[in-house]
Amino acid sequence: MNFSLIAFLLGRLSLALSAILLLPVGLAIFYEDGSFVEFAITSFTAFFVGLGFVQ
Repeated sequence: MNFSLIAFLLGRLSLALSAILLLPVGLAIFYEDGSFVEFAITSFTAFFVGLGFVQ
């Protein structure tokens, strides 16, 4: 098994997830429902995990 390729692909998927999660962050801020912090934390976590796997 090529673990470096699997890690790279998982990292790319995690980076894509973090980008997609920015949409709920923006909507939560726009509608002022107060849940943007949870979405932002999840997005940043996915971003940094993705960066760790890609490099």
